[in-house]
Amino acid sequence: MCAVSREVHPIDELIRFVVAPTGEVIPDLKRKLPGRGMWISASRRSVAEAVRRHQFSKGFKRDVRVAPTLPTDTEALLLRSVVEALAMAAKAGQVVSGFGKVEDTLKASEPRP
Repeated sequence: MCAVSREVHPIDELIRFVVAPTGEVIPDLKRKLPGRGMWISASRRSVAEAVRRHQFSKGFKRDVRVAPTLPTDTEALLLRSVVEALAMAAKAGQVVSGFGKVEDTLKASEPRP
């Protein structure tokens, strides 16, 4: 459930945030960091709203440090994660790029009557 909107979403549409040992809130994109997590919808607006409304202190039930750039930083981390995943798929031969190659691939995979 999103801590900001209080709506239930699939886990793939949420970002988990945890408190680092330094007391700073950080995004846990891989969902593997230890500690209590707080889930927020995966949108810049939701993260910004959580920062504005001090949802992290409420959710973690303690004083935490939240960087004012957390929405921007989270967006940059998500973008980097997507680029890394695309690079891994390309190395595995699962990515087709270039207009002609994409067009040929689409034509080859069209269902036949």
